[in-house]
Amino acid sequence: MEIAKNSRPQNIKLGVLLALAASLCSTIMSVFAKLIGDGQAVTTIVFSRFAIGLLVLLPWLLTDHALFKVDNRIKVLLRCITSIMAMVCVFYSLKFMPVSNVLLLNNTFPLFLPLLSWIILGVKTPMKMLIGIVIGFVGVALVLHPKAASFNWHALIALLSGLLAAQAMLQIRLLTQGTSAKQILFYLFVFGTVVTGMVVPFYFTMPTSHQMILLLFVGLSGAGYQCFLTLALIYANARIVSPIYFSCIVFAGILDWFIWSIKLSCIDLVGMAFIMAGGILTILLADRNKPIHPDVHRALAG
Repeated sequence: MEIAKNSRPQNIKLGVLLALAASLCSTIMSVFAKLIGDGQAVTTIVFSRFAIGLLVLLPWLLTDHALFKVDNRIKVLLRCITSIMAMVCVFYSLKFMPVSNVLLLNNTFPLFLPLLSWIILGVKTPMKMLIGIVIGFVGVALVLHPKAASFNWHALIALLSGLLAAQAMLQIRLLTQGTSAKQILFYLFVFGTVVTGMVVPFYFTMPTSHQMILLLFVGLSGAGYQCFLTLALIYANARIVSPIYFSCIVFAGILDWFIWSIKLSCIDLVGMAFIMAGGILTILLADRNKPIHPDVHRALAG
């Protein structure tokens, strides 16, 4: 298993800056996807995300000499399917919702992860973590405000992406017991490219030059996210890096306002604060005797 045997000393400031860069790249990827709008099918956008990302990251991935020696093929396949479904949910939701709301609901995965661990693996959630989970789901209720006349049902798709992301992380935690992060990422990108590539012809519309540029930047910014996050985890502990990723919601809120003149309501802002606080608390209050393995986050970044 590939673990952090890096001899480089911890540089928390650099790790934080790299984590912020990763967060910004993730937000920019979502913005480019939203700018494409209905001009291209979701499958085309997801295909671009995987195919271009694979081309960019392949030289780095091939440095793993055991890349093709995978023991847990079924688990790797299930992780790929779950991650692809989560990405499809995100890009689909972006067609109907502000980027900040989609990323907010997608980043509910720290709230779902302890619950899935208990349901699937029988791992009990420490009482102290329940505080963060409750706070987070109060925020979800505020953001969704299901009793409102203007309830956006697409928000449930965005929330589903958070649940699927949590399931993907749970699968990765099992895979890192015998599979490296590079192996997990390689098969995710290859599988994602092949599967979405098979679907693309059925919904294909010849992209304009403007759309081709946007699709290119979806893939490049996604690859940038992966690179910056990997570097961040070299210089700083995963428990420090993880909460910083919530900054993508702040970046998204700024870009929503700047590009689309979208102003969030007071309820949305309060709900956003609750979800971010709940997610961060859940991460920070997790059992410190079971540290967050950096391979989990490197692999999840795909």
